Amino acid sequence: MKRSRCLLLGTIIFFYFSIIYSGTSFEFTLQPTWHELDTNQEHITQFGGKWILAGTIKLKKRTTQEVRLEQLILQWNGTHLEHLLGSLYKKELDKPLLPLEEHLICDSYWDKSKQKLILKFDQPLHLETHTSLCLVLTVPPVLENKIKHGSFVLESSTLPSLLRKSLTHKPFILAFN
Repeated sequence: MKRSRCLLLGTIIFFYFSIIYSGTSFEFTLQPTWHELDTNQEHITQFGGKWILAGTIKLKKRTTQEVRLEQLILQWNGTHLEHLLGSLYKKELDKPLLPLEEHLICDSYWDKSKQKLILKFDQPLHLETHTSLCLVLTVPPVLENKIKHGSFVLESSTLPSLLRKSLTHKPFILAFN
């Protein structure tokens, strides 16, 4: 009888701490996609390539603490790229992505020597209970196959510490092949 009480008490304590822990953590998903947003040839020529929805980042915040995201860095793994343009947009939940200026968080900077896509936010982004971000790449035709056969790895060290502590997943990778 004593053993079953201890086991029950241990289960209750474990469940209690699990609830507390989940109340201070994040759920973070990085979903790769390859979806052409605009197939108009005039636009492709004007912007220097196709607009490709390359990935969606979903954050579910389970804390009342204010957390702000200031940048994302994606390390390129693949054939050397001289240049790459990208933009990060905030997506409204349950609505399709609209890559409009009003949803733009930032444009990227390509570090050619380190092969990194750096998304430094114009202003820190306050993470809500549910936040959805979309990475849109401007992909010239000559780079399309190179990018499709490579991948990006999110550098978790650039994330806010509270979010970073919640990540138990292996590296977050955007791969398109």
